[in-house]
Amino acid sequence: MNKTIVALYGRAGEGKTSTIKNVISIFEKLYRFAAIEKFIDDADILAIITLNGIKIGFESQGDPNSRMLSAKTIELLVEKGCEIIICATRTEGKTVGEVDRVGAANHFNIIWKSSYYVDGAHTVVANQIAAEEIVSLIQAIIVGRI
Repeated sequence: MNKTIVALYGRAGEGKTSTIKNVISIFEKLYRFAAIEKFIDDADILAIITLNGIKIGFESQGDPNSRMLSAKTIELLVEKGCEIIICATRTEGKTVGEVDRVGAANHFNIIWKSSYYVDGAHTVVANQIAAEEIVSLIQAIIVGRI
């Protein structure tokens, strides 16, 4: 398995946090035996899921001047032994640079996935579809397909 960061990028308000929370929810349903450690779970989430000894880290706060930068939370997830990290970033700027920096320094592959922007009521469905795609990516990473 390759250590990998999946960076969900998009503009403010596009549902990156909702998508990441949906990924965690899917894992809770699919893998009831997985250990889930939530450090922060309010408007945003910082968590680790351990699945068969593999640690998957989640950071949904990827806005400029967020804890990703101030508290170095992606580095924290690496230090805690996460081999897969799912995080939110903007489309450019400091958060993108932080993902690139941490990925390179720790020999992680980086997969960039855009969030979906859908007006109105369809946002919930789009976020769920994006979450399902990320779960499929994680499963492919774990079995060595990616």
